[in-house]
Amino acid sequence: AGTRDDVPRRLVRVTGSYDGVDYSDPLVGSGVVATIRWQHDGEEGEKQRPGVVIAACAGDRLVIRPCYSEGGMRSRDWRSVPVTDAIGAGLDRDSYVGSEEHAVDRSDVAPPIGRLSRTDWNAL
Repeated sequence: AGTRDDVPRRLVRVTGSYDGVDYSDPLVGSGVVATIRWQHDGEEGEKQRPGVVIAACAGDRLVIRPCYSEGGMRSRDWRSVPVTDAIGAGLDRDSYVGSEEHAVDRSDVAPPIGRLSRTDWNAL
């Protein structure tokens, strides 16, 4: 009998516009913790947040989709995808991968904490 990771890993394309997009970076598919900068209602800030690397891009940056805990407002967004193997992805609780993307300087990304299973990756 096969496992859920026997299915091929599909290409998950970025939805934003970035220069020099590279889908072959070894971190693509990895769970990481990154400094995510945000702006909302005229305010801005930054937060350390787990996420999944979707691609690399120019300026030595990584395109990351943040992860959110189950039950939070972001996890209820219809575009968010549940992570079925949170432990394998390096997450300590049931989580969702959001649909928004952030280009983050590689220096603001910690070493990988896990890897998204093929099944979870293919659901993105």
